[in-house]
Amino acid sequence: MSSREDCSICAPLLACVLIIVVDSAITEWVQYIAFDVASGEEQLKIQSRAEMHGLEVVGPIDQQIFQSIYFFDPNEHKVKIAANT
Repeated sequence: MSSREDCSICAPLLACVLIIVVDSAITEWVQYIAFDVASGEEQLKIQSRAEMHGLEVVGPIDQQIFQSIYFFDPNEHKVKIAANT
């Protein structure tokens, strides 16, 4: 996968708030880059795009106030995409 394809997965998120969670004492899935998207529909589009590029996506997971999906990007960064419910 080329760098251009890698960027196309999360390109719509560039204007979103970026949160980086880092704590080495916690499991690997708690350390991630999180993006907040405007709607569940936008989240599903990102999920479809990630899966189309061969990435395994976990979720959506109902966390009461938002739905989230998780995946490793092609550079092995852990990514969370959250949409308020």
